Amino acid sequence: MSVRTAAVAAAALLAVVLTGCSTNESPSVDPGSLFSGMEVAEARTACLADRGWDVSLDAQGAMLANYPPEQEAAFEADNLACLEEAGVDPDAGLTDEEFETAYRWYREIESCLRAHGWDAPERPSEERFRDTYDTAPWIPWEFVDDLERAQADCPVMNIPAG
Repeated sequence: MSVRTAAVAAAALLAVVLTGCSTNESPSVDPGSLFSGMEVAEARTACLADRGWDVSLDAQGAMLANYPPEQEAAFEADNLACLEEAGVDPDAGLTDEEFETAYRWYREIESCLRAHGWDAPERPSEERFRDTYDTAPWIPWEFVDDLERAQADCPVMNIPAG
């Protein structure tokens, strides 16, 4: 079995709190509002487990799912159904303001990681960030091999309780 991370596009943001490395910009949308929260993550994970999937939830609310690659389509179908059952519209996109908040937030994460010696993938333009958000998102912490240590350097956001 291969390990696959199953997440809503917004959960791909993985959640990083901006308390350590901050700019003077104050977003009008709270970055925490981009996430469904732990309650939804728990409901989705329970739903998938009830449907027979080998899933678990980490402390940050990211769900890990173990299944063979040939079951990808079946897993995604159940994942979408479980998201809907948990009250999330998987087809709802981010608003312009939410995209701006996410991009500003990710830039801050990237800057903080680099300032502390971590590698980060090259920053896309804001337009490219929007265009690839659902298919190949830019994740500044993608190359971090010790997330716990990076979190100490750049406080990684815990998904706020709803």
